[in-house]
Amino acid sequence: GVFVCVNPDCLQHGQPEERTSQRDTIRELLTSRRLVAYMIGGANRAGKSESAIQLAVALAAGSGEWWVRRWLSINGIPEDAIPATPATADRAVVVSALTFNDSLEYHRPKLDRWLPAGSRRRKWKAQDQAEVILPNGGRIVCKAAAQGREKFQGNAPRAAILDEEHPEDVYEEISRGLAETDGPAILSMTPLKGLTWAYSRFVHDPPPGHLYSRITGLDNPHVRSRGLLARFQHLEP
Repeated sequence: GVFVCVNPDCLQHGQPEERTSQRDTIRELLTSRRLVAYMIGGANRAGKSESAIQLAVALAAGSGEWWVRRWLSINGIPEDAIPATPATADRAVVVSALTFNDSLEYHRPKLDRWLPAGSRRRKWKAQDQAEVILPNGGRIVCKAAAQGREKFQGNAPRAAILDEEHPEDVYEEISRGLAETDGPAILSMTPLKGLTWAYSRFVHDPPPGHLYSRITGLDNPHVRSRGLLARFQHLEP
């Protein structure tokens, strides 16, 4: 499966052959009832962004596509966890980075890895808001927190993925649009800024519908256990 270890040294270096925290996180996110927002926290190389990008493509395409159903099955997620129809232009999936440079460097190459053949890209290489249209019409819009709160007004996305910690006013603005579609806000971040609004909202005293999951690099099935342990075993998990 997508999150099954393929490295032969896993067991030898103390990691189970099947690593599951990333998979379990996405499963919980998609199957939790009355979910409003979900924060995925963890250090670099934990697989936060990769998981979020896979999810963005699946949400944009819809479970009417056989390959989305296969992805759901591999990860133990029921088909009805994702809408069957593709995300339309007025209900696109939003994937937001901190800056357009981050979007170009991190998000769009990851999207290229998972998008189906025949997807059409607009402004894909530009330092600007970009869009991709899947063969079945599903849409993903790449935005950036640097655009400011105003550029998120009027958005009513199927789901919004905010990668790394966005300003609170941007989060609040996109949440207004998600209230219209009943879609989730998905935050994937390395908590580098201390006890900010995100900590208060998701960890310290979360309101109903706000969940938090923590994943670690040692459970990333695409990174060798030996290298991670040798470099980072002196740090707290």
